[in-house]
Amino acid sequence: MKTEHIHLLAPASGRRDTLVAALEALHELGVEHPYLVEIGTSRDPTPAGCLADGWGTRMLGWYASQTEGAVVSIDPAWKACRSAHQVVGEFASWVTIRQEYAEKVLPTLSRRIDLLYMDGPHGNDYAFSARIHLEFYRALRCKPRLVLFDDIKDPTFGVKGTLAVPAMIADGYELLWVRGVQALLRWSDKVAA
Repeated sequence: MKTEHIHLLAPASGRRDTLVAALEALHELGVEHPYLVEIGTSRDPTPAGCLADGWGTRMLGWYASQTEGAVVSIDPAWKACRSAHQVVGEFASWVTIRQEYAEKVLPTLSRRIDLLYMDGPHGNDYAFSARIHLEFYRALRCKPRLVLFDDIKDPTFGVKGTLAVPAMIADGYELLWVRGVQALLRWSDKVAA
């Protein structure tokens, strides 16, 4: 698959432009059999949910199906996990949905993550959302090649990225872009892990 095919073939999503851009960045890295991890799964299986929820799980599953990769989608809510099974549809063979807390699962993942989609909890408690995403980042055993943050605000990386994005940049991540409410960061293997 060529990079330009991702935009043409990827399934519908409310976050399609930024998810496609993140998958194109991953594809350009030339990783064989990519390992993608999503924190916060697709929660609404209705057609309207595609736009509102984004259906990132389905798009990641599609990409894994094209590249012989694998997706792990983590969410503690059983209802969300049930919905995600419906959303991934024909890409279910490439997606493992884990009904658990991400901060417990992330330290157990032994394989290096090629793309981490940080779309965990948010709501009215912005301080909690910022802290938990920093916890997710610190729970990782090794640095993912790419990290896509959802629900951020530029230039402060507010909401989910308020604490984690500056910590990642301080550790050696490069901010590739901020588009709308998403930001993509890339780890440099030249930086000591």
